[in-house]
Amino acid sequence: MGVYNNTVKGATEHTKRHNLEVAAKLGIDVNNAVNRELELAASHYIKKYDTGSFTSLTGEKIYDVADYEYGTKSEVPDSVNPSLWIETRASREFGVFSVVGHDVVQTRGFDLANVEFIRGNTGWIIIDAASTVESAAYILKVTEEALGENIRDNIRAILISHSHMDHFGGIAGIINEERVGKEEGKVRIYAPRGFDLATRDEYVYAGNAMRRRCEYQMGNRLSAGVDSKVSAGAAISYVNGTASYIEPTDFVEEDCTLVIDGIHIDFILSDDTEAVANMLNYIHEYKALWVADNCIGTMHNIYTIRGARIRDAKAWADSMYQAYLKYGEKAEVIFQGHAWPHWKTEEEPDAVKEVLLNHAAAYQFTHDQALLYLNEGDTAEEISNKIELPDKVGKAWYLRPYYGDVRMNGRAIYNKYIGFYDGNPINLMPLSNVENAKKFVEYVGSPEAVLAKAKKDYDEGNYQYAAQAANAVVFADPDNKDARYLCADALEQLGYQSESGIFRNAYLTGAMELRTEVGDFFGRGEHAVKVLAGMEDDILLDYLGMTVDGNSIEELDEKLILTVNGVNASNSFVLRIYGGTILKTGYDKKEENVLSDYTRVDVSRKDLIRLIAGDKGASDAFEGDINGVWKKIADSIVNMYEYRNFPIIEP
Repeated sequence: MGVYNNTVKGATEHTKRHNLEVAAKLGIDVNNAVNRELELAASHYIKKYDTGSFTSLTGEKIYDVADYEYGTKSEVPDSVNPSLWIETRASREFGVFSVVGHDVVQTRGFDLANVEFIRGNTGWIIIDAASTVESAAYILKVTEEALGENIRDNIRAILISHSHMDHFGGIAGIINEERVGKEEGKVRIYAPRGFDLATRDEYVYAGNAMRRRCEYQMGNRLSAGVDSKVSAGAAISYVNGTASYIEPTDFVEEDCTLVIDGIHIDFILSDDTEAVANMLNYIHEYKALWVADNCIGTMHNIYTIRGARIRDAKAWADSMYQAYLKYGEKAEVIFQGHAWPHWKTEEEPDAVKEVLLNHAAAYQFTHDQALLYLNEGDTAEEISNKIELPDKVGKAWYLRPYYGDVRMNGRAIYNKYIGFYDGNPINLMPLSNVENAKKFVEYVGSPEAVLAKAKKDYDEGNYQYAAQAANAVVFADPDNKDARYLCADALEQLGYQSESGIFRNAYLTGAMELRTEVGDFFGRGEHAVKVLAGMEDDILLDYLGMTVDGNSIEELDEKLILTVNGVNASNSFVLRIYGGTILKTGYDKKEENVLSDYTRVDVSRKDLIRLIAGDKGASDAFEGDINGVWKKIADSIVNMYEYRNFPIIEP
């Protein structure tokens, strides 16, 4: 057709009209977009930072406050949803903030997640550790600068609230592993029960796929600007740096109160809410309730588009309601892992209670209403197109869909209870996307015929229709530039209209990848192996099993007792290489009599990690491997990093 091009477009008249309608519905002045949340975000500064940047461990600049200067403007751009623009402005407040005087301090803006500093009797308790080593180190630096105190050398404990990378990945930027331990004078790291296993599942087992999909969710490849990425929905931006992991010293197994450096802290477990392993805290001396990511200034995700296990909306609602009953009256401030605190004041005496109650109601309503629709026969897609929060809850600015979305959450609840299959036998064994696309184009008549209809929809402002039809042509023929560019143009307008920061990022990343070749960029592509380095030996072997192409070892049948030798300890495992897989269990000396025909093999932990990372030469380090089993396994390992840029918007 020859009428399309790969340039970024501005907002169409349809998009401008859509965004003005949003502003009118929510009472937003597009010439001066403000609300109460923006006022809270801009309050309680200890030190404001309008400049500042940091580099990766290898010297590349990975974060610069100046890149987000656009977020200081009060007038809403045509290319941004007005509600998202206010969230963007609020997230653009960079600095060190007071939660309670100079005793409970929150540093925001330099990472996707906040880091909290609690003053103890002799030093500091830190809650969470940011996403990356680089951002965590910078956050510690600016906090010390703002307070005029040496925090690094006076850390008494670190609390990791939950099993998401943006809350623990930067820990090596805050403390050296040698300082961590239970011994007198060392620093304990507290985490909720199941933290290590939840981290394994999320960042090791499915780490490569999540990382790539996270590029869409967070807009990692997009530049910052009003026609591109404006916000990550829960903060201004993600940081592409270096991940780290230090094994916690203490796993909190039940609700309890601990005294750490003279401070009484309630540990409140909330499993399977925002994270599989999750906990809240109440700090008695400061009357401060820390709710981790269970309340974050936006509706959150029951299912996150980067991919993760579906969360339990009912458990989430229960957690918030229990916190409301127990702490709603006595807490004077509520603060969390993203966004800003809410304080009880004379003007807003119920502020803390309202945040907790509204969150409880939002997740309970979503859970119950989705199940009602499910039992009435609606499919997941039908639920997502009809479910809406009641205005009393849904119009609370801190429950707008900047990060999570009730429509996506409704689909997630359907999936949690009855799975992805909708009961229609047509969908028992559906065609692949490519097969379906080719047949669709064939039925319409030609790619040109599809694109003509899609262009008509685009011109009429029906961008979802246009995007889906044009994308079918892309899947049928990825080299069709007209299809690529029309699909990109439609996705772009969907992004400009989106109230969700992460939906916007996904739409605009899809548009970018259709217009340009997907290349490499500085990121955390090998973070699964880095996380593995801090995990136990059985998890290393689990990961090894899933990186092996089972079809290439299907003929192997080997019985092994593998001993992994670490610096301070050794662990042995009973392995059976059989049926294209590696079966594993712990070694029990009592079973020695039934293991007489098993071959004993030894390897250092360091060499096992080398093997997992794709170093085939590491197979030579397996002592006792008389049958060359580990060389065959090494030859069958798939280097996940080679698949770091797998296609999403095209086949």
